[in-house]
Amino acid sequence: MKKILFVFLICFKASTIYASEVWSGYATVPAGMGWPDYTMHIKLILDDSAGDSGRYEGRVELTGQMKCRSEVDLLFLTINNRNIEVRSKPLPTPGCGYFYFKGSVVDGEWIGKMPWNGRQNELIFKKH
Repeated sequence: MKKILFVFLICFKASTIYASEVWSGYATVPAGMGWPDYTMHIKLILDDSAGDSGRYEGRVELTGQMKCRSEVDLLFLTINNRNIEVRSKPLPTPGCGYFYFKGSVVDGEWIGKMPWNGRQNELIFKKH
């Protein structure tokens, strides 16, 4: 019985250590070079809470019909006076740059713009 309890406690502790906050959204972005626009899905996975600094750590996942789909660590995510700014480290695919978002916290959502292929694209993140 003690072994079962010990294993349960270890598993519970591990799950609380890796607990994270997930925000996701999507945007219709230009493909460029005459190709039709496509939908990009974006997921922000934040580690724990920001604490007093207002700065989060975590990663961003980009998926969709594009060559730049990937998962990469965040360089920063800050929330200050209902303004939010997110930037990732460089995406691993050459020529893809990095993920960037700037917006505001409105009614529990993050609403703003994401530059992609020369256009400012509307993006709304919702918490899961």
